[in-house]
Amino acid sequence: MIKGVVFDFDRGLVREGTSTPVPGIARLIAALHERGIVVGGISGRYSNQVGDRAAASGLDLDRLVSRDVPNATKGSGRLIQRFCNDTGLDTCEVAAVVTDDYGFREAINAPVLSFRAGWSGFAGKYSLRLDTPAELLEYLELFFLKRHLWFTSYDGTDSLRRDLRVRALIDASGHGTIKNATIAALKDKRDSVVHGASFSKVLVMHLIASLYLEGLLCEGRDKADCIVYPGHSTISQPPPLITAALVGLQFVRMNFPKTGLVRWSDAVHSSRSRIERNWAKVRFSNQPSTIYVPAGYKVAGKRVFVLDDFTTDGYSLEAARNMLFAAGAESVTSVAFGKYPKGQTIAVPKPADVLEPRKQRAYSEDDFDLSIARMPDDERTMAEFAALVGGLEGATIGPTLLT
Repeated sequence: MIKGVVFDFDRGLVREGTSTPVPGIARLIAALHERGIVVGGISGRYSNQVGDRAAASGLDLDRLVSRDVPNATKGSGRLIQRFCNDTGLDTCEVAAVVTDDYGFREAINAPVLSFRAGWSGFAGKYSLRLDTPAELLEYLELFFLKRHLWFTSYDGTDSLRRDLRVRALIDASGHGTIKNATIAALKDKRDSVVHGASFSKVLVMHLIASLYLEGLLCEGRDKADCIVYPGHSTISQPPPLITAALVGLQFVRMNFPKTGLVRWSDAVHSSRSRIERNWAKVRFSNQPSTIYVPAGYKVAGKRVFVLDDFTTDGYSLEAARNMLFAAGAESVTSVAFGKYPKGQTIAVPKPADVLEPRKQRAYSEDDFDLSIARMPDDERTMAEFAALVGGLEGATIGPTLLT
């Protein structure tokens, strides 16, 4: 969860060049302290230029970091890193409220998630929008103070010592209205409105918060790509929800290659086959036999996040992991919005070099050793998500999510 918030001092905490607090900031700082959150300020000026103004403002700051820090020009990331070092917090436990492009660069180079202070006049494209100081508290309480990040997850290695990291946000098989709204958004590409907020955007924010709070978006950021697993057809387009997730992840400056994994031949529609109880058609080899890594996608040495809508046995995500590792990826993290409560397939090619990720070719089940890993469910995640949806009632940030 977020344990520290750092503000641009000028225009974020006080009016430019003065010691007059921004209206509502003192109340916000008090509310953050009540929740045990450390509050700091950063400035690209030297301490002799801002220290007296900070004291005169009367604001209860725990830490003010100025340009006195060696090599810490605003935008380098070192001011926020110093705040983290001084407070003992990891970057994934800190959020920044910025008032200009330099503040945004400071946050992204730290790297921490950034909010843009609308009261400062800053209209940066890739920070979460705050119209008033009070809206920061809404964001934190709805999304960034949660304790249970994933409905189910798995971490391990396969017999080739390759990492296997799988995350799924919600239970795809239950919870009534949440399930129906999720299926409508992901499968039917129909959005719904919950207490004035787009349910699709709520899901995306929920996903971004879980990835961020676990620290997955704060490590090796400059080498991280995020790609969408292709639909079953060669002409399938990702649902708007998935596209919105990619836009949202730009708040932490991930890369989005135009061509990641490509579906070169139609695959069996696995969800339809399961509904029709045509189990024989649902085979793992169906996935690697219909996707490839195009020559234009340079994946070697990169950390890759693969995003999918729903996963059941994990065939799609595991096919992606194998193809990307075979193409030279440094690591692969598999992420789904929804998971049906079944185990995670672990696929290991045999022999290890049988995969040709750049070629369009078919594989058989005999080309892989398949096993199943247990993925325990955490119903507390669903309880928190239900509370999140309910908490949108009366919140002012609903209509402006992801803007």
